[in-house]
Amino acid sequence: MSTIQIILTLLFFVVSVALVLIVLVQRPQGGGLTGAFGGGAGTDERKDADEDRLLRLEGEAVAGRDLHAAMIRPGTRPPV
Repeated sequence: MSTIQIILTLLFFVVSVALVLIVLVQRPQGGGLTGAFGGGAGTDERKDADEDRLLRLEGEAVAGRDLHAAMIRPGTRPPV
């Protein structure tokens, strides 16, 4: 294993653990990340719903990209 591959693997692990911890901090009633970190007092519910939807879509995009990166190694060809 090359040094860069080890560094990237460790970075991938650290980011994954951080994402898990961020999800666990959130309350099950909702409120998103703003409510989890003490904000959200006096906010517009429609605006919150739009932000939550955007955050969810961005999270799905990042998760898909990371899953793709974890499954397909650089320099290899996918099975045909």
